[in-house]
Amino acid sequence: MSSSEGSSLPLISEEGVPILKNGSKWSVALFFSVFVACLNSIQYGYHMSELNAPGSVLSCQISEPIHNYPGGPKSYLDTWFGQNGYAQCIPMDDSQIGIITSIFSIAGLIASIFIGGITEKFGRKTGFVCSSLAYTIGSMIEFTSNSFTTIAIGRFVSGLGAGAGIVTTPIYINEISPVELRGVLGSMNQVSINGGILLTQVLAINWSNDFQWRLILAVGAIIGAINFVAAALIHESPKWVALKGNYTGAFNILTSLRNGDDQLSTSEMNVWKMEDKAHIDFIRQHPHLENLQFYQYLTDKNYFSSRIIAAGVMIGQQFCD
Repeated sequence: MSSSEGSSLPLISEEGVPILKNGSKWSVALFFSVFVACLNSIQYGYHMSELNAPGSVLSCQISEPIHNYPGGPKSYLDTWFGQNGYAQCIPMDDSQIGIITSIFSIAGLIASIFIGGITEKFGRKTGFVCSSLAYTIGSMIEFTSNSFTTIAIGRFVSGLGAGAGIVTTPIYINEISPVELRGVLGSMNQVSINGGILLTQVLAINWSNDFQWRLILAVGAIIGAINFVAAALIHESPKWVALKGNYTGAFNILTSLRNGDDQLSTSEMNVWKMEDKAHIDFIRQHPHLENLQFYQYLTDKNYFSSRIIAAGVMIGQQFCD
C-alpha cells in the first residue's frame, strides 16, 4: 500500500470508531443540532428553579411593589396584567408551594418512563417535539394562572416536557457527535441545565415583584416555542435512521454532520452495523432483556449499580438549584 493510500484511511479509536482526521471537527449542522438539543436542557434547569425567587411574591406571602415600572403605573391595576384580569398573586400556603414545586419532578419521572419507547419507535426528533410542546403549553398555563389548581396543572405539563427532554437529549447528542467530541458535547447537557438555572435567577433580579413575576413564566413559553420550531429543522439521529434500515438516509445525514466527509461517514456506519449485529446476537442469547420492564429494572439486582448512579446524579443536581 502506498503512503498516499495509507494517509487516506480514517484513524480508528480504541473503541473501533473512526476519528475525523482532516478538516474541522465542527459543521454548521452539528453545531445547530447540538444547540437545539441543549435548549431542552436549558428549559429543564429554567423550570426547575423558576419559582425560587418569585415564589413569595407569587403566593401572596409578601408584596414587592415596583416604582420604576415601564409607563409608571401607580398600582397593579394600572398594568397590562391587572387590566386584563390576571391576579396580582395566587394565594398559597407553604404546603401548596411544595406541591407545585414537586409536581414538576413527579411528571418528569412519568414522562421519562415512557419517552424511551416513543423515541425508539418514532425517532429522537419526536422526543424533542413532545418535550418542547409540553414546555410551551405548560408555561402558557402557568403564565395565565389565577389559581393554585391551574398553576399546578401547568407545572405538571412542563414536567412532562422535562422528563422527555432529559432522556432524549444525551442520547441524541451521543449519536450525532464525532467520537473525539463526544466528551465535550456530552457535557453540554449538564452545562445547559445549570445555564437554565442561572438564566432564571438573572431574570428574577428585576422581575420578582408584584407587577412582573409572570414574565418569568412567559419566558419559559417563548423558549419552548423556539425549541419546537427548531426541532423540526434539525437532522434526525443518523444512528436511529440506520437502525431502522434506511442506510442511504443515514449516510446522507451523517455526511452533512461530518462536513461532507464521505469516507468517514462510511466507516462510522460500518461500525454501527457491527454494533447492531452484536446487539441482535446478545438479545438472542438473553431474550428476557429485549423488553425490559420498569418494575424489573427497579427490582433486578443486576441493575443495582445503575440505580444508585442515577439516583446520585439526580440528588446531586438538587444542590445546583
